[in-house]
Amino acid sequence: MPTIALFEVHKVLSRRVAADLVERCLNVMRQGRVLDFTDTRAVAASQIAARHQLAMAEAAMYSKAQEFGATFWTQDADYQGLVGVKYFPKN
Repeated sequence: MPTIALFEVHKVLSRRVAADLVERCLNVMRQGRVLDFTDTRAVAASQIAARHQLAMAEAAMYSKAQEFGATFWTQDADYQGLVGVKYFPKN
């Protein structure tokens, strides 16, 4: 798991939940795999960015979810209404 992702999750969760729960969440993330951002994926992300007016990083994440048929869970309103997205607003 890229350390930047762990950093961001730790930073946000540690403000809201107990340390043992933060560690459990990070351990789940550590079980994942890192996907290369290949030229094929870059082109797919660029097409999605143009089609849905998403920033490149947002389009890259969404296009990988689409590639794997995964549900994309988010609180980012930029994804609201897109196919395969489960959006829930921030409290």
